[in-house]
Amino acid sequence: PTHLLGKIFKFGLEAKATVHNASWGKCCIDPKSECGGKSGQCASSFKHEPTYTIADIEIDKFSYDNDEFLFFHAAGNDGKVPNAKHDGKIGFKTISEMGIAKNSITVCSSGGEDGIDVISDFSSQGPTNDGRIKPDLCAPGYDIVSAGNAQNDDLKCYELKKSGTSMASPGAAGTALLIRQYFQEGFYPSGIKGKGTKMPKPSAALIKAVLINGGRKLKQVQGGDLSEEFDGKQGFGRISLLDSLPLETKNDIALYVTDREPLNKSSSQ
Repeated sequence: PTHLLGKIFKFGLEAKATVHNASWGKCCIDPKSECGGKSGQCASSFKHEPTYTIADIEIDKFSYDNDEFLFFHAAGNDGKVPNAKHDGKIGFKTISEMGIAKNSITVCSSGGEDGIDVISDFSSQGPTNDGRIKPDLCAPGYDIVSAGNAQNDDLKCYELKKSGTSMASPGAAGTALLIRQYFQEGFYPSGIKGKGTKMPKPSAALIKAVLINGGRKLKQVQGGDLSEEFDGKQGFGRISLLDSLPLETKNDIALYVTDREPLNKSSSQ
């Protein structure tokens, strides 16, 4: 529930968790649709506008008040659903609730039958009603192997394979934690652990900027629809840490960062 978001986030921070992933929301937005265990999209048409809501205000306010906190949200799985509010345009402006916040990262899914360099056809699309880029970034969400529920109190471990932005978003959140660790353990700027500047509390804004800066362009939506950089289908592209952070023997890139400092118009860097 929206009014509990602040409490949920606070509990996380008290447990020293600075990254929160939310792979949940209303079922396909349309409350008349029945989801249950159905596969694929479960709405016949989309009737929700990607507007800035009370939930988004809560997310942004908490992020502002706690500048290490970074919120991830799954974009939604309505990429193949016609939007009844926009002349039936397939997938257009179908970002799920809580995916519109300004300080968060909304995650689309990459991968499909055409390979890894495509946007999953089920992945919900933007932009927001006020014209901002959403989703922000994509991460693999097609045929992801994860842990399955134990059956009938069986202690045996199970695996299951699923597709969805709910599978992509946790992976994206994990990369944020790796970036945080990178700065905390002094990898910056050389890419060698302990050889650089240790940053004990990197801000969420810095981590988000690093992720966006290294985004890689995806070719198209699975099935053929074209996509351009910074559009409402892929945002800033697929996350790639090798294109974001210098790492000895792994890449040959340079990085300059500054954190929690005001912009200076006279700066040459």
